[in-house]
Amino acid sequence: MIINRTLPNNSVSILSKLSNTGIDVISSVYALIIWLISYPYFTWGSQIPTLGLMVLFLITFVRTRIDKKIVPLIPIFAFLYFWMSCRGPFSFIGGVFVFFNWLVFILDKRTLDSSFKKYKSIFSLTIVPSLLVFVLIVCGCDFPFHSISPLNPLKQGSYRVYPFLVMYEGIEGFLMPRFNGYYDEPGLLGTISAILLITDKFNLRKLENWPILISGILSLSLFFFVMSGIYFLLFAGKKYLLLVVLILFVAVPIAANIPYIKVAFLTRFEFENGKLAGDNRSQGDYDVWFKQYAMSSESLIGKGGDAAMEHNKGGASYKDLIVVYGWLFFIGYCIFFMLYCYKVSSGFVNFCICSVVYLCLIYQRPSLSDYFYVFLLCGASRSMRSVGH
Repeated sequence: MIINRTLPNNSVSILSKLSNTGIDVISSVYALIIWLISYPYFTWGSQIPTLGLMVLFLITFVRTRIDKKIVPLIPIFAFLYFWMSCRGPFSFIGGVFVFFNWLVFILDKRTLDSSFKKYKSIFSLTIVPSLLVFVLIVCGCDFPFHSISPLNPLKQGSYRVYPFLVMYEGIEGFLMPRFNGYYDEPGLLGTISAILLITDKFNLRKLENWPILISGILSLSLFFFVMSGIYFLLFAGKKYLLLVVLILFVAVPIAANIPYIKVAFLTRFEFENGKLAGDNRSQGDYDVWFKQYAMSSESLIGKGGDAAMEHNKGGASYKDLIVVYGWLFFIGYCIFFMLYCYKVSSGFVNFCICSVVYLCLIYQRPSLSDYFYVFLLCGASRSMRSVGH
C-alpha cells in the first residue's frame, strides 16, 4: 500500500499563514526592542537596553537561518567581534554583549527584513508627537517639563523632558534649538532619518516617510543633509539632480539671509583649518597625534582599551576604531561588510548605495560595538529595494 504523505492544499495554506503570523509577531517584538535600545530618553540610566539585548539574542537563536550567499562571511564576522570584545574598553559582561553582535548576520532574512520595516514604522509613528510638541514650544507655547541628567556624562547641563521630547539646556540648546526628538543628540536623529529614507529611496508617496523627512530637516544634522545630497546627486536620477541644483543655487542663497538658519546650519558648511566647521568628530590635537600614530607599527593591531578616549575625549571619529582595534581590523571590517552588502543587496546600484551609507555612518558614528547600528546597517542592506526614478 502506498501512503500519500502530501498535505492537502488547505493544510499547506494554514501552515503558511501560521508561519507568516509567527514571523510577524516575532519581528514586531524585535522591532520594538530595537527602538528601545536606541536609547530614547525614558531608558536613560535604566536596565531596559540591557534586558532588551538579551531578548534580541534569544530571538536570534530561535530565528537563526544562515543565507547560503553569506556562509563564508559568518566566521569572519564572529572573529571580528571576538577581537572587538577582547580589545575594546569593555567589562567582561560588556565584552560578551559586544561579541554577540555578530548574530545579526545569521538572523533569518525574512525576520530581519520584516523587523527593519516595522522599526521604521515605530520610529515614524513615535516621532510625530515629538514634532508637534517641538513646533508648539518653538512657537511660544508652554508645556510642563522636568529636568534629567544627560545620557553622556561628558555633557554639561541637563535636558528638559517634555511629552515624547527632550531639549538640551546647555549653551548650544539655547543658541541653536535643533530638534532631537526623544534622543540626546540631533545628530543621532538625523542619522537614523537619513538611513531610513535612503533605504526606501525617499519614497514620499508613503505617508510614514514624511515625519522622518521633517525630523531629519529640523535636526539640522550635517550627516542628514550630506547623505541626502550624495544620494540625490549620485543615485536618484536627472530630475532630482535638477532639484538639487535649484536648491543649491536658489534656496540656499535665500536661506543665508535668515539669521537662525545661517548660524545654526549654513555656517557648519564653512571650511576652518582645512575641514568643515560642522565636522566635530575629533577634539583638540587628536588629528595631529593620529597622523603620527597611523604610521607606527602599533597601529596595525591597535592600542586597545580606553586609548581613543584618552586622546579624543568627547569626540567620536572613525579614527577611534583604528586607535583601539588597529588598521587590520578596520580595513578588514570595511571590506567584508561591503562584501556582505554585495551579497545581500539586489543590484549593483543598491550595493553602491549600501556601501556609501556604511562608509558615511562609520565616519559619523563609528559604533560597530552597538547592536542598534549593526541592525541598521544589516537591515538597510537587506531591505534596499529597486525603485525607478
